[in-house]
Amino acid sequence: MIADEITSIEKPCELSEAQGRTLECIKKCIVMAIIPFKKAKSERNMGLKLNEKKLTQILVHQIQFQLMKISSIIVNSEYSDVHFGTKGIPDFYFYYPADGKEYMPLFVVESKRLPVPNNIKKREKEYVLGNANNGGIERFKKEIHGKHFYNCGMIGFVEKFTSSYWLNMINTWIRNIAEIDPDWNDDEQLELLEDTDDYCHLMSIVRRKITGKNVLLYHWWIIC
Repeated sequence: MIADEITSIEKPCELSEAQGRTLECIKKCIVMAIIPFKKAKSERNMGLKLNEKKLTQILVHQIQFQLMKISSIIVNSEYSDVHFGTKGIPDFYFYYPADGKEYMPLFVVESKRLPVPNNIKKREKEYVLGNANNGGIERFKKEIHGKHFYNCGMIGFVEKFTSSYWLNMINTWIRNIAEIDPDWNDDEQLELLEDTDDYCHLMSIVRRKITGKNVLLYHWWIIC
């Protein structure tokens, strides 16, 4: 199912026409890379257990191949913030290459496995909230990732259960957290935009109380 428009999630800020085209190009190439990623993962796996970093590496390679067809945008792994000094390192990022200049990324993305490795109980909510400020959504909320960004992304590698199971579970976690933590809000729950056999696309608002610069967070869950 594809949503024609977003009705329940507000946009944190309006993008310029050029910024909007860039964002749409990035989102398009992420989706275009999903089936090639699944093929590459299957061919190269050979029974080897792939961790989050290896899964992300395979995905980044496939996204770059798609970008090469339609854009000069580059995607690379693990962004270290040289502009604002934040300590978080998103799993991958997009940028325009430039000679002699260091630009901020266009878009940063965090990856998480669903469920967490080995189903460790104390880490089960890590897509949302972690034990040491290392939850996926939490990193964007606390500006550990994506400081001064209005649009960011998350990848979920769904290795067990269905996307509908995870949507219900993650939204339940967010609701429960919002009941006890004033930094979280009920309206930060994920909204499903598209659901296919290979992936689902979702969206959420991340409300930041530090600077008030909220983030529109795009989620792609790949059915592994």
